[in-house]
Amino acid sequence: METYSEIILIRHGKADPRDALIEDAQRKLTGNGIRDLEKMMPALIAHLGPAENLRFCSSPLLRALETAQIIADHIKIETIEQQDWIATGDFSALTEKRKNLEPNLSLVITGHEPSLSEWSNQLSGYTIPFRKGTAVGFRVLSTEPLRAEPKWIVMPETVDPDDLKIKRNQPALQGYQKILRVQLHDIFDMLQKFLEAPQDPESAHQYRVKIRTFRSVLTFIKPLLPPEKYQTVQDRMRTLAQLMGYLREIDVLQMEWVGLLERHPNLIEGESMLTNVLTSERDQELAKISDGLAEKTLSTLFDVWNWVEDELPAEPVSEPETEIDEAFSQPQSFRTYSEKRFNSWKKKAIFQLKSFNYNEFASVHAMRIQFKKLRYALTMLNPLLQIENASSLPSLKKLQDIFGDYCDTERNLTILKELNTRHPGPEMAFESGVMSGYQVRIGEEKMDEIKKVDALPLH
Repeated sequence: METYSEIILIRHGKADPRDALIEDAQRKLTGNGIRDLEKMMPALIAHLGPAENLRFCSSPLLRALETAQIIADHIKIETIEQQDWIATGDFSALTEKRKNLEPNLSLVITGHEPSLSEWSNQLSGYTIPFRKGTAVGFRVLSTEPLRAEPKWIVMPETVDPDDLKIKRNQPALQGYQKILRVQLHDIFDMLQKFLEAPQDPESAHQYRVKIRTFRSVLTFIKPLLPPEKYQTVQDRMRTLAQLMGYLREIDVLQMEWVGLLERHPNLIEGESMLTNVLTSERDQELAKISDGLAEKTLSTLFDVWNWVEDELPAEPVSEPETEIDEAFSQPQSFRTYSEKRFNSWKKKAIFQLKSFNYNEFASVHAMRIQFKKLRYALTMLNPLLQIENASSLPSLKKLQDIFGDYCDTERNLTILKELNTRHPGPEMAFESGVMSGYQVRIGEEKMDEIKKVDALPLH
């Protein structure tokens, strides 16, 4: 595994509220703050690495010192330096401290907002929101000037996403703020995994899935959001997903071709021309999207993240365009809004299923998207509200896959035709013809299954 030095910025845990009778420096961690920090220790320790490679510094304010002590106790570190410059947010002192450390050592700092967000921008160019208990690891790129890139994030909420502590009667937007926060962390995490293993098709796939899941949740709460801001965020996140679109399509086609050859090893004698073309196509696409991918993604990701943190709960609901929208845009509890919105989506899917035209690809594709949105919503809500029975989710996933497999065959046929035009020759013509015939047969089988679908697997 590659090793490098880091600057690790950690905001103190939840602390006593501001009180005229208590000096700010003496505010201590609450019981919940301590429990949250303890809960995230295994994940944090996994990122920190060996204790001998760490140097600990903390703001002298009590809540930061207590946070540092909890971490130090877990990784068996005895020395915590108290530094006033952490409390005052002096970036030049941080720069000097890092410069004077041995290159192989990582610097761990427990401090406060807004200094940590400001430091993250000065280090990397990205303003990262630091909720209480958040830890961010920055890989040091240079010490003069001090520059670093964010590599990992740990928050109490991301340690156990199923335990978001969303109260059913709390305002809907407050609950969805927590959900979106965790999903943004998941996107960041999957981006790092893709950047570490870009040749792994699954990392590219899961990165796109995380973005689509976020976008689906955003659509779910659309009636609660200002239309212009909603559309801006959706457009920016859609662009991130589209960056990986063709790469994923090539991966799907390549997996289908490899699977066919494995089942019929005598189909092709010697080296496969189509395999070589698909490999070359993927390498070219990967080279194209990898140039600046991290910068493009992180810029959007942290802009959206700061919107979720700073503006989302306080945003007024959008002006309703219809009576249905008006019913959803009124202030409601998390449970009331979620159940009403899911039932609305379900009714729309039922109507669409009864009326869609399976002879038109656009209609089949739209039905696939509707199933996917329902599955994402159910995956999100069922652990919190149990709005469907346990069998609904896998049944909905199977239904989505049937429609998805059919849509994939249509797209595979288009790509094969384009590749055959760009790479003319008898070997390519033969192999792409074989694969096209196989895709036609699979498409016909999936269409037969689609024609039998007459109801949603929801109860």
